[in-house]
Amino acid sequence: MPFPRWRRSPRRRIPRASRATVWVNADTLQVSILASDIVSVGTHVMTVLNPTPAGGVSNGDTFTVHTPAPVFSGTPSSLAFGSHYVGTPTTDTIRVTNTGTADLVISGVTSDDSHFTISPTVGTIPRQTSLPFAVTFVPTSDSSWSGHVTFTHNAASSPDQFGVTGTGIDSITLRSASYADWANAYDAKFKHKSFPRKPDKVFFNIRLYGPYNAVNGAYLYLTFSEPVTQLTLRQDPCCPDTVPYSSLTVDSKRKSWTYHGSPVTLTQNGPTPVAVGVAQGGKPITVKYYWMDETQTVKTKSYQTTYTQNAPGLPKPNLINVGEELFPKGYGTPNPYFGPATPLVVGIPQGKKSAASVLLKKFADVLTSMIDTRSSIMHTGGPDCLDKLDNGTLIKSQLATLSPLKKNDILFAELLTLKLNIGASAAGKFPAGFGELTFRDPLNPSNPFNGKMLKNSAVICDSLLSCLTVQSLGVGYPLDSVVAFLHKVNGAFRDTANQKDTIHFLAQTVLQGVRKLGAVPFLHPTPGVVPATFQSPNVVNYDMPEHYLLYQNYPNPFNPTTTIQFALPEQSFVTLKVYNVLGQEVASLADNKLMESGTMEMEFDGANLASGVYFYHLIVNSVVVDDAHPDGASGSIRLNETKKMLLMR
Repeated sequence: MPFPRWRRSPRRRIPRASRATVWVNADTLQVSILASDIVSVGTHVMTVLNPTPAGGVSNGDTFTVHTPAPVFSGTPSSLAFGSHYVGTPTTDTIRVTNTGTADLVISGVTSDDSHFTISPTVGTIPRQTSLPFAVTFVPTSDSSWSGHVTFTHNAASSPDQFGVTGTGIDSITLRSASYADWANAYDAKFKHKSFPRKPDKVFFNIRLYGPYNAVNGAYLYLTFSEPVTQLTLRQDPCCPDTVPYSSLTVDSKRKSWTYHGSPVTLTQNGPTPVAVGVAQGGKPITVKYYWMDETQTVKTKSYQTTYTQNAPGLPKPNLINVGEELFPKGYGTPNPYFGPATPLVVGIPQGKKSAASVLLKKFADVLTSMIDTRSSIMHTGGPDCLDKLDNGTLIKSQLATLSPLKKNDILFAELLTLKLNIGASAAGKFPAGFGELTFRDPLNPSNPFNGKMLKNSAVICDSLLSCLTVQSLGVGYPLDSVVAFLHKVNGAFRDTANQKDTIHFLAQTVLQGVRKLGAVPFLHPTPGVVPATFQSPNVVNYDMPEHYLLYQNYPNPFNPTTTIQFALPEQSFVTLKVYNVLGQEVASLADNKLMESGTMEMEFDGANLASGVYFYHLIVNSVVVDDAHPDGASGSIRLNETKKMLLMR
């Protein structure tokens, strides 16, 4: 409002209106009052009087105060969660702000799709404040979902809706191997051979005992009977905390280890040190140790040592271990996947002599066909079909091998690799389901292999390799594109390490998955198709133990899985159970199960258990065979032992 020149304080409060302010300059008076501070609703007039000798000048304005009411405002207007692994929760936030003049009461928040949940579902938001609502998306399958989150409240706009979308991607973990992975596998001597099932290491857990005189405990000298590749000195058997030390010296043979630390921590009266590690060789190790003072003049020996664990361990296998077990005479496979009834044939046999194909009867033939081990020459030429060798000789009959020195053809090598990957998956060497995956390349919608399962695509490639025309591909389909397809799917779940992480190796080779299916955009589960599985019975380990033994689990502590090993010198009935500290059974790994002789291993998964100490209890009974029990019955107890393990999250 215009007003005569005002020369008092430029800002002041109006009496009795603590939240109202007056702003003044030379020509204007501005008054600001929050409408919510007016007690009654309706129309009000504000009058300002400026006294003058002539009687004064007044000016005024009219304003209206409405009934206090909340106003709902939410951001963002929608949530797009994107792609996430099946079963993995993902959370985002809708923030609701009350821009009105009264409390906003949220009486309910709901979702019309169960894959989206909201928290909280009720709430009160004072004026000019906000409240976050967490929306969690949990996909249950390899699909896409969309829905709405609806807020019911006391504002005029109720109900308010927000769109939500999300996609699930498959969380199963698979494995495959590239052509180079199969061809270049090697053993400990860098030869193209499998790893033998012979212990090459020892896992040990040794409790040490310090000197009674703390002054004499500044140095700890340990001498092992075998080279030690890994060693950790812990403060206590149950805990992963390491003993603090200022220096560590290891000799070139890795048998002598010298720790220099605080005398207080290396003493009989302090925490009991535990040496945990891995040594070379397959025999139990021994250790000698002594302590010395800071000046290294007073030597104190310890005459007590407790070997909590001193168990041999097998090496990790390579792909040759896997390949050999797919064929006759492979370890642990009396009924191989590629046997007389289902041989490994690459190509489609043509004519009476099965020309334009290769029949591989053993894995040694596979290696010969993949790489020339003397020169390391691999298939890089072509691609071509199996009509003639590189020297021009026609292929008139089925071949037993196809060395890259005779015909260098990358199409043959990649197709052979695909068949090995499918076979390893079906035989349980790799996780099941690789051959039943459907290929669909989002970057190339016109790819003729789109929509086809890998095992069916292998048949199409067989035809192309044998110089046949495939109707779905048309005449003259470029073989380079076929090789690109094969190379892509063979490497989809590859692991570059030569030695592979296993689930089992003692009786048969079973490798872990290495990559989630959802992380591979061009391979998908095939609806309604159950993965093919072919299981060959386990074989007995012929390196028979001499005594009944229960080993310490490894790793320990663990999270969430660990392996429990025990030795059976003869066929026995085995009961293996896990208990918590209250004596309650939390898992039954074997319940009076008949097992063959040998060194057995069982995996315990504590994924659903809380961190803490657990006990595993093994009972081994002999097998009684008599007239009353011709098939064998449980006899006397041969071993009844309990060991402790620690689950740490």
